[in-house]
Amino acid sequence: MKLVLSSNGSEAIYKQIVAQVESSLRDGSLKPGEMLPSMNELALRLGISKENLARMKEEAQDADIRSIMRYIRLLSALTNEMRYAASKRVLLEITVMRMMQPETEENVESLLERVRVLEEKLRNGAAAPASANGALAASDDAKETAAPQKKQ
Repeated sequence: MKLVLSSNGSEAIYKQIVAQVESSLRDGSLKPGEMLPSMNELALRLGISKENLARMKEEAQDADIRSIMRYIRLLSALTNEMRYAASKRVLLEITVMRMMQPETEENVESLLERVRVLEEKLRNGAAAPASANGALAASDDAKETAAPQKKQ
C-alpha cells in the first residue's frame, strides 16, 4: 500500500493516513485483516511522529465498515442530487445531519443498524428506559401480585 501525504495541507497527517487506509479498503487494494506496517516502520517511512501514528490507530479502530459504507452511500446520493439542485448547501446540510443521526433514515439498512446498536447495548447490560405506559402496567402488575387474593 502506497501512502501519499501532504504536510502543506490543513488536514492532519494522521487523518490523511486514515482516509487513505479507508479508501484502500473500499477499492479492494487493501483487504480487511491484512497486516499494515508496524508503527515504527510507518513512522520511519513517512517521517512523522509516533504520536500522530498512535492517533491514527485509535481512529482506525473506531471505524466501522458499515458506517463507512453508509457514508459513501449517502454522499454518492448527494452528488447525484446536487447536479440539478438549486439549494446545494441545504442538501449538503441535510446529508451531514443524516450521517450524524442514523435514526433520521427510514430505510431497511438504517433500521438494521439501529437494531444492532440496541442489541449491543443490551449485551453490555444497558437498561432500557421504561415508557410511561410500561411503567404503569408494571406497577399495576405489582399491586395485583402484592394484594392478597380473595377466595370465592
